[in-house]
Formats: sequence, structure tokens, C-alpha cells
Amino acid sequence: MSKKPAVSEVDPSFEGDESPITQATVDAAVKSTRDAILATQKQVNALCRIAKRPELAASFNESGKSVAEVVAELDKLGPVTGDGKDTRDGTELSARHAPDHDGKDGVVIDSVSIFEDWNHPGRITARMNGRA
Repeated sequence: MSKKPAVSEVDPSFEGDESPITQATVDAAVKSTRDAILATQKQVNALCRIAKRPELAASFNESGKSVAEVVAELDKLGPVTGDGKDTRDGTELSARHAPDHDGKDGVVIDSVSIFEDWNHPGRITARMNGRA
């Protein structure tokens, strides 16, 4: 634990920071802060437009949410269709084919049989004879 310096140990000539605060430094700080806020608001507006939820941009900007918080909130809300209807119905989105009614995958691709059908000797001979 450090102890506080005695009053006699403090340099009496110290008057604080060497650079005084001027109107120019205040204006520069205000401009920098304003530019950062405007850049964040532009990103939030763009994210809401991309997510097809532009009506939420104003509330996100007023609450001062960061871009990461907006992305998380939009992800929670889920996608919408072109007509503005919510598409999230509790099911997970997947790039796979829709399953059959019995729960198995709807389409089964047997690549071995496709390869054998495509490359069987009779097909190749027929193709070669057809060219002659």
C-alpha cells in the first residue's frame, strides 16, 4: 500500500498540465466525438436497411447502442421477407433439402450409381460409334 506524500514533498510550483484548454482543443474534441457518433449512426442505419427493418434504426440510434449490439439485436429478431413479414417460425434455417414426412432426408443422392451409369462401357462405345 502506498502512502500519500506529505505536503512538504509536493512541488509547490506544479500548477497542472502545461497545455491550457483552449476553444480550439474543445472544438476539435467536439468535432471528433460528433464524427464518431455520426459514423456509428450511419452503420446502424445501413444494418437496419440490410436487415429490412429500417424502422428500428431511430430507436437504436437514440439508445446509443453500439454496432455489435445492433447486430446481436437484429440477429435475435430474425430475417424478414420482401413484404416485411417475419420468416422466423422457430425452425432452424438449413441449406439441406426438406425432410420427408417420415423425418428422413427428402432427397438421397447415390453418387456411386450415378458415376457408374455415366461411365459404363456400353455408353462410351455408343458415344464413340455415334460420332463416326
